[in-house]
Amino acid sequence: MAGELFGGAALGAVFQEAANQISKALNFETTFENLKSLVDRCIIHAEETKLLNEELNHSNVEIDILTDELNQGKELVNKYSNVPWQECFLLPLYQGELHAMDEKIARSITLVTSMNTARDVKEILSIVRDLMGKQFNFKRLYDPPVKPDFTVGFDSPLNQLKKWLLGSGVSVFLLTGLAGSGKTTLATLLCRDDKVRGNITLSTSCSVFDICQH
Repeated sequence: MAGELFGGAALGAVFQEAANQISKALNFETTFENLKSLVDRCIIHAEETKLLNEELNHSNVEIDILTDELNQGKELVNKYSNVPWQECFLLPLYQGELHAMDEKIARSITLVTSMNTARDVKEILSIVRDLMGKQFNFKRLYDPPVKPDFTVGFDSPLNQLKKWLLGSGVSVFLLTGLAGSGKTTLATLLCRDDKVRGNITLSTSCSVFDICQH
């Protein structure tokens, strides 16, 4: 009885292994196409990433390992691109090699992607902290130029602009004129005028659009 059970179990194991081998043989084409697609899509990206790393002075150790694996995968795809019918009984073995390479490359891609993402995030944080440490004031970008120490002939047009700006309810004026006629100087005097600044709702500075002739 025990012998019959042992024999049945052994026979079942043989049939199970045979079924596994048949399944691998049937999946050979699918595994081949999956690996081919993965290699074709990633090898160009790996080369571009390597060039970018060189420009940014980043390490290429991990991307070099991935590139080597992609090249190995490409060689394997070329090797099994045309299996002769005499070797059909070896398809399960070939499928196993293709599948193992596919999983190896996929693991490397996940590793490289996660490491690069972590590095880039830390690099961005470092840059932001450096800017914050320097107390970079973005508002200064929108301040008018420094008020000139001495000007001649601007009293009349400046008073007219102040009258329009403070009395007409219009908050935007367009200054036009020939290059060198004093548009920027006039706009600066207006924006730096204490009376104008005290009556502008948008607090610290007045925005003036100055169109110059180019």
